[in-house]
Amino acid sequence: MSMCSLQIFKIPPSHDVYTPAENIPLKIISEGRKCIINHLGKTLGRYSKQIICDILAVDCGIKPSFLFDYGCVKAKQVISLIQDLQTQQLLSTSSRPCSYIVLALEGDVLLCNTAILQSHLLQTSQGTRTAIIDISKSNSQAKLLENINQVDEHFAITFQQIIASCSDSKETCEVQFPASLNLTTLVGVLLGYPIVYWFSRSNEDDSNSLVIDSLTVFKLNCHLLCRQCHNSQEKSSEIPIIKNEQKPLAHNNLPLMCLQSSGEKLKTSSCKCKETITHCIYSYSVPEALTSMALSYVESWIQDINHFDSWQKCYHCLQLHQNIVYAPEESYSINF
Repeated sequence: MSMCSLQIFKIPPSHDVYTPAENIPLKIISEGRKCIINHLGKTLGRYSKQIICDILAVDCGIKPSFLFDYGCVKAKQVISLIQDLQTQQLLSTSSRPCSYIVLALEGDVLLCNTAILQSHLLQTSQGTRTAIIDISKSNSQAKLLENINQVDEHFAITFQQIIASCSDSKETCEVQFPASLNLTTLVGVLLGYPIVYWFSRSNEDDSNSLVIDSLTVFKLNCHLLCRQCHNSQEKSSEIPIIKNEQKPLAHNNLPLMCLQSSGEKLKTSSCKCKETITHCIYSYSVPEALTSMALSYVESWIQDINHFDSWQKCYHCLQLHQNIVYAPEESYSINF
């Protein structure tokens, strides 16, 4: 059996340095770009604000992992970046310093929150976390499956190996898995998506050829305010969820839920200075025909984010938007 490998590099928490969480967003916006340029290069420095938002999302537990897809990076570059950010007291938004690992998989590099990733993979392997959309060529239409073990038992085995490797004392580890395992699905689970696509790879010619007329697209946006606006905001321990009426309007953003630390509707137009950041930290889609079945997974996922109140230390607001995107003239296929 042909095998692939996933390399795991561990970055221990920095116990000697700690910054009060309230100061982190303000410092990392101004200082983080320098670190990114130093360790990842000037090209990725152009995306420093986006990278900062994604790193903070991992640090505070919103995401188990972040894929460095802004350009080509190596695991050792990401490790040195995180160590530098720790040394400069630009991370650790929770009361407990975060332990990180870096995953290297088929040329991709992911930064992971160790504890959050372990919990997420355990729940997924038990069939209680992630729904699977089967778009194999053999299907006449997409099917939503509740358990990843319904498509390939090697997923659960691989997840258990990753969990165990994260807990042992070795600084670097390697997890091997069958080459037939769908990498699109594997990476989707590692990134924490509540719903991921899967198609059979048992034959070389077998892929997805599913034709879809429309997709429901979910996007979770974060908002970091400028120094003046950040200092003027009142914080609260409660995170309200605002549900708006959902209408199938093509190409229009419809806010489904809004999580805010201030309890007031965010006015994104009220602050236009360069320090203010709006960034999409999650984006995934579901065939429109399966949206009603998938919503329970989306709602459960957003409720889990509610439990990580440390995101309030980083962001003023999290907004989940839902779009119905129609094919303009002809239906189209999902390509990976």
